[in-house]
Amino acid sequence: MREMQQKPEAGHGADMTAMRPARLISVENEVHAQMIAGVLEGNGIKCWIRDKESGGYLSIYMGFSVFGKDLYVDEADVDRARELVDGIEAEIDTEDAGKMAEEEDIPAPPFYRNRRIVAGVIAAVLGVSAAAALILNLYDAFFG
Repeated sequence: MREMQQKPEAGHGADMTAMRPARLISVENEVHAQMIAGVLEGNGIKCWIRDKESGGYLSIYMGFSVFGKDLYVDEADVDRARELVDGIEAEIDTEDAGKMAEEEDIPAPPFYRNRRIVAGVIAAVLGVSAAAALILNLYDAFFG
């Protein structure tokens, strides 16, 4: 039997070329990576998002990764992609951002938004409930 070789239809591998990935940028989270990828793909640049370090395993296990994401594009598109990313990415000096946050007059959050206070209240309620249950059981055992 002779095997017939079919030509791929348009859109199904007709113009498949191997991508030579080049790292474009590293970002902190999936949302940031998807925003940049949307801009790149909207301008006709194909990109690939990859977890940094063991972030892929953390994303599966915990639902997110603390290591961040790397965006890759084809070597041929690197210059155009950098121009687009530089246009939308503003470099923020973390020291200046910290100073600005300290200088702003930010009101203190209400007590129920402070996680330590809420955790303490919950622990106190559970402790009182457990003590009450123990006292009632002891009372029932001796006098019941």
